[in-house]
Amino acid sequence: LTREDFQEWDDIINSKVIRKIYSPNFPPPDRLNLMAVAKHNLEVFRSGNLEKFVEIYGDSARGDDWFETIKELSCPYDTLALLTALEHGQYQPSVFGKHSMCGCDASSHDLTDPEILKGIINQRVKESMRRIAESVPH
Repeated sequence: LTREDFQEWDDIINSKVIRKIYSPNFPPPDRLNLMAVAKHNLEVFRSGNLEKFVEIYGDSARGDDWFETIKELSCPYDTLALLTALEHGQYQPSVFGKHSMCGCDASSHDLTDPEILKGIINQRVKESMRRIAESVPH
C-alpha cells in the first residue's frame, strides 16, 4: 500500500471527523492520522533492524528523511487471513502438503494478483473511514 493510499484514507477521515471534533487549540491524536501510524510502525522496524530495513527499502532509508523516500508503506501479508473470511472465493486457502496458503498457488510463493488484493484492502479501509466520519455527530 502506497503513501497515496494512506493519504487518501487520512483525507477521508480528516475532512469530516477532524473538523467536527478538533480545533487548532485541541489537535487530533496521531491515531487519527494513518500516515503517522504507518511511520511509527516503520520506525519500530527500522530501529530494530536497520540492515534488513535498508535491504527492503533501499539505501535512502538510512538518511534522516527516510520516511519521505519510501513509496510503499505497507505490504499487508497478514491481511490475507482476514480476507479469507470477508472475500469469499478470491482468497480462500489452498493446501500444499502440510501448509495452507491464500492468494497464491503451488508454483509461486508470491500473490497471484497483488493489485486485486490492494484494491480490496483499499476499498475496505476507505469504507471504514467513511463510516467513522459519518458516525460523528454534527
